[in-house]
Amino acid sequence: MSPPPEEDTFYNFFKAKYTTKYLEKYVDEHVYDGKTLRERMIFDFTVQTVKKEGALWVIRGTQVAYRAPKLIVAAGITSSANLPSVRGMENAEMPIIHQGRFGQSPVLTSDRYEKVTVIGGGKSAADMVYACVGAGKSVTWVIRKSGSGPGFLLSAKGKGPYKSSFELGSCRAVATFSPSIFSPDTWWTGFLHRTNLGQKIVNALWAGIDQGTRADANYDGRENALEGFKNLNPYTPLFWQNGTGGLLNRRDFWDIVAPNVQVYLDDLHHIERDVLHLASGDRVESDVLLCGTGWNTAFFDFMEPNERVRLGLPHPLEDESPAINGIWKTLEEKEDRKILQKFPMLATPPEHLHKSSKATPYRLYNGIGPIQNDSIAFIGYLATANYFVGVECQAIWATAFLDKKLSLPSVEEQQAQVARQNVFCRRRYLSGGERGNFFPFESHFYEDTLLKEVGLSSHIKGWVPRYFSPVSARDMSGLKDEYIKKYHDGIMQH
Repeated sequence: MSPPPEEDTFYNFFKAKYTTKYLEKYVDEHVYDGKTLRERMIFDFTVQTVKKEGALWVIRGTQVAYRAPKLIVAAGITSSANLPSVRGMENAEMPIIHQGRFGQSPVLTSDRYEKVTVIGGGKSAADMVYACVGAGKSVTWVIRKSGSGPGFLLSAKGKGPYKSSFELGSCRAVATFSPSIFSPDTWWTGFLHRTNLGQKIVNALWAGIDQGTRADANYDGRENALEGFKNLNPYTPLFWQNGTGGLLNRRDFWDIVAPNVQVYLDDLHHIERDVLHLASGDRVESDVLLCGTGWNTAFFDFMEPNERVRLGLPHPLEDESPAINGIWKTLEEKEDRKILQKFPMLATPPEHLHKSSKATPYRLYNGIGPIQNDSIAFIGYLATANYFVGVECQAIWATAFLDKKLSLPSVEEQQAQVARQNVFCRRRYLSGGERGNFFPFESHFYEDTLLKEVGLSSHIKGWVPRYFSPVSARDMSGLKDEYIKKYHDGIMQH
């Protein structure tokens, strides 16, 4: 991908239109067995059911069914909009627009929408707030008091040779300062996470980033800020990532938001015509409600309940038998003790509002493969900081999994690894880790784990660049050819 023009970049970040242009070109230029990738795509197809019938997976739509011996599900975790469910929504005299539809909506350009309310505490809500203020709208921002609170919004500015804070955070050396089940257990990580001095160093590093981020915003002392601006101060320390967040892509974000946006830390109680009633009794008149409320937990409703249980996909707790639940509970208790021995700092999280899940976590090996079923794989369901690189590595691992090229550990060892992953995720990321698929600080060592199991090495640099250079998609450019050479004698299979 060619670098975008300088005027369209911000600390090495660029507008999404350049990624779209690259992908549009990619699907037309990549031809396999005489067909482009675009020609292999079927659009406007709604999957009704997915079911294993004999040796084949059957994917049924409203009128057509497709059959295949192997299946990859890559719908990801941002396919089903999570909208609030409050009294009066069905009769609201205002459009209610989810973040996924905001870019297609006329909110920014139409004079009809003068008073805009945004709900949600994460990056998507923040982006919509900023855009609406820039369009001259009167903006109110409501963040649920009963949730995990406002998310951290960090500066994108880099330090030293690193063009952005994302580049700095994309170095393996920096990643070692976060406890991770995927990182190699070396003398260095042992020192950082299992000695008093090491833990003091780790805590000091994270506290410095936390304090610097709060100082940039200056929630309590910013000049000309409206009274509600202080409500954007995150509940818990940055280290724990209990709420959603992200990097700021606008240099003047706080200067724009502080004096122009009324922020409420309150729950939406009900809607009456064009008025939002908050739990505290406050009323907010609005022409449109924008929902930066994220995405639903994927229950894979196109699969039967027993299939979801069998494959290790999230399912309602009541769908699981006491026997299966007991097996996983025992495994998790055992792995929990190991996690706390390895990372004792995770035993004492800060006081926080914890939201337990009503569903089981993901129980896929490496977040991709079902245990004891190598005919189906799931890509994009384990969240990392860099999806470009993460999904590339997942795709390679899934290919090897379906090709039966992996030397997988025993079923018992796979189950233990899944239990370890889920326990660690809950310990490390609190409410955010309940689903067992949230690993924002584990990207690089997780990717290393996948590629090591496949037996690939073209991405490995020398010691110094390996640990101190940012991991990027360019590092992974040789993986496909290396895989084909290693497992298919250099010949692409059709």
